[in-house]
Amino acid sequence: EVIIAAYKAKSPEIDEVELRRLVNDESWLTAQEALDLGLVDEIGSGVQVRACLGNGAAMARYQKTPQALLDQLSSKPPADDPAKPPAPTKPDVADSTALALMITQDCAKAGIGNLAETLIASTKLTDAATVQAALKNAKGVRDLCVAARLPELTKEYVAAGLAADAVRARLFEKIVSSGKGFEINNALPPADDEQPPIKAQLPNPSSIWAARRQAANKGARP
Repeated sequence: EVIIAAYKAKSPEIDEVELRRLVNDESWLTAQEALDLGLVDEIGSGVQVRACLGNGAAMARYQKTPQALLDQLSSKPPADDPAKPPAPTKPDVADSTALALMITQDCAKAGIGNLAETLIASTKLTDAATVQAALKNAKGVRDLCVAARLPELTKEYVAAGLAADAVRARLFEKIVSSGKGFEINNALPPADDEQPPIKAQLPNPSSIWAARRQAANKGARP
């Protein structure tokens, strides 16, 4: 489900049934096919597979790896040309699946599992920094909405990308416009050692009369 969510975040228009079929069948797409499905932004110049996957340990996890890719891994890398300076190292491409898993796990741990899909869509799984910032903001928005007794607004505010200050302002407007405000109980709590009052027991006339007769009978002689 995490992989499906990551692909859907990248290409919301893709048919989910077709996407699940491609994933379940371990389909390998050409660059053009991936572009047509909206899973990539553009097609760059050709890059050797070895430059992305090293010795191919990741490829061993799959059962339907195209032979052309395996052939690239088995071929020897070309020797570096000393006349050409090394190309600048490009930053690693964010692993969308790992970022989607991060969102899912962090949301579940924080008790906001219902926001995972919203955060995946809003962050577009750009990079780890963006995801972490969105998670932190979502937790803050949840706390504000719960404190205002309006937790049902959390998802709406997170999806809108509102920061804490904007959420406070909106919650204040909601509370003021409702005219209800907050219920405050200003009664003092009872003391822990407070004892319940003891009620005096009224004398029972019948018991008194019976006691007197019993005493009189004991003192009488035969």
